[in-house]
Amino acid sequence: QGALEEVEGCRAVMIAFNRIGATNAAHHVGMLQKIVRGEWAYTDLISTDMMNNKYYFNAESMVMSGITQVADFATEDNHINQGEGGVDKTWAYLSVDTVKNDKDLVEQARQDLKYQLFAYANSAILNVSTWWDNALSAVRICTAVLACVAGLAWIVLTVLPEKKKGEQ
Repeated sequence: QGALEEVEGCRAVMIAFNRIGATNAAHHVGMLQKIVRGEWAYTDLISTDMMNNKYYFNAESMVMSGITQVADFATEDNHINQGEGGVDKTWAYLSVDTVKNDKDLVEQARQDLKYQLFAYANSAILNVSTWWDNALSAVRICTAVLACVAGLAWIVLTVLPEKKKGEQ
């Protein structure tokens, strides 16, 4: 708890590649949901350690324990690498049809996604400026300056001469 409180803006924590008793630490609901999320009120990312063995991790258990990211560097057969319509070969039994009736799993997956999105929204990832962001800012500033110059020119060239004519 101390590390999470002492580090300002701590947005992620990694769970060790070990067990608590017979339970994989990344599956331990008591530690992650009850202590880290519950008692300590931690609302950011919780990641597994590197996954290089699909038999050590269980997708449903990770979701239910509150894991928001899996450090999977070992394979190229997960859904993201298969493209649209691809199948995650690591956990091929998981599909919309197989989990849609498990309301607890679906609700916890939604909550885990909220934690993940909260961490991203409050991280430096949204404060990165690309060259086109800077170019658009420059265009907005130049447009505002030109509008002010045009307004002043209109006042000086149109309004003031008419006012002088009216005074004479």
